[in-house]
Formats: sequence, C-alpha cells, structure tokens
Amino acid sequence: MAKRILSLLFLLAVARGLYAFTEGSQYGITLDGKSFLFARNAALTDGTDVVVWPDTKVAAQRWAVEAGDEGFCFLNVHSGKYLAPYGVRKAGTRVAQRSASLSQRQWTLTPVEGAADTYLISLYSSNYGTVLLSATGSEQGAALKLVGEDEADPALTRWKIVELNDAAIAFNEQVRDEMVDGFMKQYYRNASPGHVLGGGGWWGDAEMFETILDLFETTGDTRYKTYFDELCRNFISRNGSTWRGNNYNDDISWMVLACIRAYKFFGSANYRSYAKTNFDLMYKRAQVYPEGMLRWCEGKDGTNSCINGPAIVAACYLYEMLGDSSYLDKAKATYAGQRAHLFVPSSGRVYDSGQWSGGTFKVSNDWSSTYNQGTMLGAAVKLWHITGDDQYLRDAKNIYQWTYTNLCDNTSRVIKVCQVIDTDLCGFKGIFMRYARLFAEETDRPDVLEWIARNAFYAYQNRNSKGVTWSKWLTKTSENLRDGDKDVTNDPFGASTAVSAAANAHAGASYYKDAFGRTQVSDFNDIQFMQLSADVSEVDGRPFTTYATKEGAYICFKNVQFADREATQVTVGVMAANTSSRVAVYLDRLTPDCLLAESDALPEGWSTVTLSIPATTGTHAVYLVMPASGKVAFHSVWFGDATRITPAAEADAAPSAFDLSGRMAGGGQKGILIVDGRKILVR
Repeated sequence: MAKRILSLLFLLAVARGLYAFTEGSQYGITLDGKSFLFARNAALTDGTDVVVWPDTKVAAQRWAVEAGDEGFCFLNVHSGKYLAPYGVRKAGTRVAQRSASLSQRQWTLTPVEGAADTYLISLYSSNYGTVLLSATGSEQGAALKLVGEDEADPALTRWKIVELNDAAIAFNEQVRDEMVDGFMKQYYRNASPGHVLGGGGWWGDAEMFETILDLFETTGDTRYKTYFDELCRNFISRNGSTWRGNNYNDDISWMVLACIRAYKFFGSANYRSYAKTNFDLMYKRAQVYPEGMLRWCEGKDGTNSCINGPAIVAACYLYEMLGDSSYLDKAKATYAGQRAHLFVPSSGRVYDSGQWSGGTFKVSNDWSSTYNQGTMLGAAVKLWHITGDDQYLRDAKNIYQWTYTNLCDNTSRVIKVCQVIDTDLCGFKGIFMRYARLFAEETDRPDVLEWIARNAFYAYQNRNSKGVTWSKWLTKTSENLRDGDKDVTNDPFGASTAVSAAANAHAGASYYKDAFGRTQVSDFNDIQFMQLSADVSEVDGRPFTTYATKEGAYICFKNVQFADREATQVTVGVMAANTSSRVAVYLDRLTPDCLLAESDALPEGWSTVTLSIPATTGTHAVYLVMPASGKVAFHSVWFGDATRITPAAEADAAPSAFDLSGRMAGGGQKGILIVDGRKILVR
C-alpha cells in the first residue's frame, strides 16, 4: 500500500505539472479526436449513461477538470454532474453522470508514454484493485464501463483530454444563430422560382414560413424578410394565389396566418390580398356548425381544435390589419364555440375534436397536443389584447399552466410529447413556442421566456455536427438524420421546431425597460411596416429602424416600467426624410383613447422630439408610430418630467459621437434582463 501511495503522489505531480489543467476551462475527453464523451441525449438526470459521440461542440460534451486530494474529477458542463461508476468500482460496472461522493468520482490519470495529453483513466478499490475507464466500442453512442487492467483494449482505454473553445453554457444569440444557420444550410434550397425548404409542402411549409417570421419579429433582421419572400414566391407558383383546391381548412388558415403576418411586417399588398381572399373563401365553406365552430375538412364531418384555433388567430390579425370589425366578430364567435365544447376553462386543457349531431355536440377525441394548446393560447392572448376582456386572460394563464404541467418532462421541464421525426406531429411543438412568447410579452411573464430558452437550449445540446436538431429534442440527432427506416435529410418540418424555440426565446433583448432610461430600438417587442437597419454607421454603431413609408408603421416596447414616478414628458430619437412626417406615442393599445402625444411636422434629419404627456405611472407597452404619410426612422425613446428629461444613466455614459440633443447618448437600463437565458437584475 505504501508503494501505491508513493506512486500515486508521483502521478499526481506529473499530471498537475507537465499535464496541467486550467481551472474554468472546458475539456473534451476523446479516443480519436473526433468523438467525445457525452451524457446520453444531454439528459440532466442522475445516473444517465455517458457515451461516445461525434463532436457537436455543445456543453453536454464538455467537462471541467477539478483537482481532488488524490486525483481528478470530471464535471459535465451542461448537467453539473460528475463522471462516475454507477455502482461498485469493479470490472463490468457501467459509467454514468452522477452527483457522486468524492471517493466515487475521483479518477487517477496515468500519462501514456509518447502520446501527448493521453491518459489511462482509472479507479482503485481495496476489494477489486485497479479498473480502467473503457468504451464498449468506437461507434456512435457506445457506452462506457470499467474493465480490469488485464482485459483493457488500448484502442478503447487510451483517453486524450484536450482543452477546447468554450461551448455556450446557456441559451444566447449566438446559439440561436447557430441553430438557424444549421437548419437553413441543410434545408433551404434554390427552386424555380424562389427558394424552397426541403421538397415543399403545404401546412408544414406555412408553419416553417411562420418560424421565419418569428425570427424577423424577434430580431428585425432583414435577411428573414428575404427568406420569406423567396419561400412564398415559390409557394404561390406551386399552389396559386387562391387555395380552394385544398380541402383542409386548417391548411388554408395556416397560410393565411403567414401571409397576414408578412403584410404586418413588410407592408406588401400581395400578402394582404392572399390572406383576406383565402380566409374569406375558407370561412364561407367551413362555417357550417352552430356557435361559430368550423369544419376541419371539406367532405368530412366534424370540427377540430386544429381549425378553430388558427382561424381565430388569423381573424384577429385580419381585424388588426384591415380594421374590419366583422373579422373580430368571427374570432369571438368561433372562440366562444371552441371554449364551450373543446376546452376545459377551469384547467386550461384543450380537446382535439368532436361532432355535432341533432344540435348536440359530443367530444370524439379528448387527446391534447401542443398544437391545439398553442393555438388556443394564441387565440386567448390576441382576443385579450384586442378587447381587454379578462376571461381571455384567465383562459390564457390556464392553458399555459396546463401545458407546462402535463406536457413537459419533470426533470428538464422540456416538452416531452411528439418525440418523433416525421408526420404532422413532428411540427407541433414549434406552434406552442410562438404563442408562449406572445403570452409572456403580453402578460408580464419573463419566466415563460426562460422556459422557451430552456427548451431551445436543450434541443441545441442534441443537435448533430451539421447543426440540425430533429423534433425528438430529448434524443441526440443522428449524424445521418436517420432514425431506423425514417430519413429526414430532405424533410425539414420536424427540425424547424427547435428553430421556433430559438426564435421565440427572444435572446439578447431586455425584458423590462426603465421608462426613464434610454430604450434602444433593438429592445423592441413588436414591429409593423419596418425593419432594423443593417447600416448603423450614421448613428455611431447604435441601432435604428429603416425608414417607415407606410402610414401606421410602428415599433413597440412592452413592459416599460414607470413604477411610482410620474412621467410628464416623452422624448423620441427620430429621423425624418421630409417635413411632412410626424411621430405619435401610444400607451398599451393603438386606439384613440391610448394616444399619449403627437408631434407637429418633424425637421429633416436626426433630431430629438420632446412632447408633453398626461402624468403616467405603472408598467405599459409603448408604441412609436408614424400616424400619417411620411418617411420616418426611429432610434430610441425615454421619459422624464419637467425637472429631468435626460435619462438618468446618461450622466455616467461614455462620450459618444452620436449626439441627438447636445448631450451624451448613453444606453443604461435597469430592470430584469434576459442574458444567456438567465434573469439578471440590473440596478
């Protein structure tokens, strides 16, 4: 035993000296330099097998090395659990990630002569002697076990421990962009005309188009406008501009939604026409049942949540964009019927489908899905925003909570249903993510955005080396995008759900905004008829919008906090291209009673416009609007009173060449910010 202790001390000296590890660094543990140890399926649970997997550059394949009193411990960066045997330290015991005691998780490293950074990784017990860490094979997904020294295969027991560039440890903008880029590189292809995702389809296409719009709505990035325009151009060439040939009314509703949202963002009259024309023809043929409920498919009897939900949301958008109250009437009527017969208001559960017979409705399928929970959530939130009726708000809260409680894994809180890679079910989760974000922003629920980010980050951990995550978020995406006899190398729908989660987590923006600090346009939550400019040279690297040229264009900031301090003035950083332009500021809704202030004609070029407003406190959504024809770009907004209109944070700001008003233009904000998927309180 004395000899063993002396040998161990020598090995520790070697490992900590010539083969030193840096505290805070991330390491990969590999046999061949290509495949790295990975907690199977990025699971967070104690006892999950550790396996060999091709490097996908994620935290679940990275380990922190900790020095113990007699060896080294390996902590998984993603799960926070240690590499350790799952049982007695003897040959044959499998190796997992565990919240293990120091004696169980502390390994001895023996450098392999002539091989840099390469070690035998071993454990010792007085009962069973020395055992080595070994892979059970070299193939993707091979598990680990302990083996005796005499049975060790050098090809499976010589481990290289290499320091690697840090993988993200929480969801952030870079993770989002990597997820988008991997998806687009795999599936976005030239077509004639335009572009196509995969081989092109119908409702799957419409849903993926909406995910592209989600990315635009949370970033303002003009590349997503280009993607959408190209994809829709191809869709129209394949399916025409009127869609009565499709018997599935929900399919039509989904493409209506995509087009009316595209009109809202981009202002193209074609998108408005596609949406209005096709909603009207769909509704005329589908509204055959009592209480506003709609037929799912022509030629088939029955009404489904999958038609009622998206039709309600589409009608709400049409009402907002066209100003035609008949669409709001349709939305309210269909919601009332859906709520009465396919919804449990007390719990928030949405049933799938049912049938009318002799004036009586009977639920035929009480299955609940993220699809139907999502569209009912979206319908409730949209109607609450428009009408202010608290019934819709109560419904929305119950819908979200039921979904969170019943459709998520208990450990990770990641959606556990629809763990498939093809068929319609593979796209359902992405729908719920969209409306969960809307719910979060409208009802002051930053915890919901955190939950979306948690889902997105978990899906990211299970991507393959191409950067694609299939719809089975709880399992690692195979390198060849095949699962048994299923092949999704050209089938993007399932992979779009992880992108939807990434888009709707809304990374990089402040959730709460201090009304008395300068809020930049990059922190927007809603946008209409404009984008963020890619050219920031005019304003010293600070973001601003492109020129709005369509009446009613706006940018909106939700959850702006005034607290108990009264604001009596508002200042807007704005650029006008002509002297006919004006700016208006609204609070909470774009209705006449919510107008705070409106300017006179603006001077050309950049300026700050300070307007008097009624005394304002609390937390509100703030809209900057171009109320009439003109040409306006927005930069920032802040509030004050007669004694102080300059944002408080300005006094501590670094000097800047961008000077709207003769004062330094700082950007300090306080409140809770979502940074890398975590809330940070900034005082």
